[in-house]
Amino acid sequence: MSEDVIEFGAVDRPPRRSRVPAGSAMPLAAIGAIAGAASLIGPWQSTSLPLGPDVGDTRQIGAALAAVGSHGAAYMVALTGLITAVSIVLFGRRRVRDTARTAGFALAGSTLAILLSMAYSLSNTSNLADYRLYPPEDLANVDFRLEWGIYVAFAAVLSFGAALVVSHVAGPRPAPRLLEEQAPEPGEMELTVSVYPVKPTL
Repeated sequence: MSEDVIEFGAVDRPPRRSRVPAGSAMPLAAIGAIAGAASLIGPWQSTSLPLGPDVGDTRQIGAALAAVGSHGAAYMVALTGLITAVSIVLFGRRRVRDTARTAGFALAGSTLAILLSMAYSLSNTSNLADYRLYPPEDLANVDFRLEWGIYVAFAAVLSFGAALVVSHVAGPRPAPRLLEEQAPEPGEMELTVSVYPVKPTL
C-alpha cells in the first residue's frame, strides 16, 4: 500500500524565462568593447591634397579621433557613458539594471546621432588641411574619404545596443502574483476540507 503525501496551498510556478540564453549579451558586449577600443586608435579620415599641376601628384593626410574636433570629444564622452550603462546592466544589482538599460538605450541613440554627424562632416571637410595655402582652382581636386575608424565606431555602438536588447529579452520574467487554480490531473483524488465547530465532551 503506497503512502500519499497531501500538500495544501498553491503550487509555486518557476519564473518564466526566454528561450534566448542569458549569456548571449556577453559576446556582443565584448565585440563592442573591442570595436570601441579600435575606434580610438584607428584613422577616421584621409584627405588627398594636390601638390602640383600634374594629375596624381597629391599628398595624403590622415586624421585620427583626436584630430576631428569637438565631435571626437563628444563621441568619447558618449561612448564612456554607454560602456558604463552596459556594464551595470550585465554585472550590476538587479534593482538598478532597468534604469541603466534605459540610460544605455538613450546613450546609444545619442552616440549614433553624433557618428552620423561626424560622417557627414568628415566627408566634406578636414580640420588638418589649411586651405588658405592652396589656390581656389586646386580645392576642387581635394578628396575626403572616411577611414575604418569611424566604421568600427558604428559597429561598437550597434553591438552595445544589441547587448542591451538581448539582456532584456533573456532576463527572467516575474511569475504572476495571483496563481491560477490548477485542475487535478487524471487519476488524482479531489479532497474537500470542511471546518465546523465541535462541542467539547466532558
